[in-house]
Amino acid sequence: MNEENLLETLEDIKSFLKTLEKKSIFYEKSKRLMIFIDGPNVYHGAKNHHNAKIDYLKLIEKLSCNGDCIRAYFYSSKKRGGGEAIFRKLDYSGIKTIIKTLAGRREKGIDVALATDLLALGFRNAYDIAMEMEI
Repeated sequence: MNEENLLETLEDIKSFLKTLEKKSIFYEKSKRLMIFIDGPNVYHGAKNHHNAKIDYLKLIEKLSCNGDCIRAYFYSSKKRGGGEAIFRKLDYSGIKTIIKTLAGRREKGIDVALATDLLALGFRNAYDIAMEMEI
C-alpha cells in the first residue's frame, strides 16, 4: 500500500467519525478530541505492511475532524543522544511528545505510558473522545 492508499484509508476513518458524530449523544454535548499515537507502532506498521512513510502532522490533521482536536500526544522511544529532529518538529507544532529511552534494542514503556495518560486524562474529564492510533 502506498501513501495514496493510506490517505484513502484515513479519509474512510474521517468519514466514519463524521457519521459517528452525527449519531453520538456525546458528540452533541461537546467535541473535545484527543489523539494518542504510538509512534513506533505506526511507523513500523506503515513501513512494513504498506511500504509508506507517515507525515504525523498530516495524520493528525486528517484525524482531527475539522480541527476539533484539543491535544495530540505522540509516544516514542530513542537511543541515547539520537533522533531529536522529529521530536522537536512535533513539539514545535504543538504535539505533546513523550519519549522513552530504548532498553537495548527493545521499545519499553511506550504502550504503558500511552494507556496511563489516556486513562488519567479520561478520569479528569479532559476529553470527550479519545482516539488511539496504531497500524
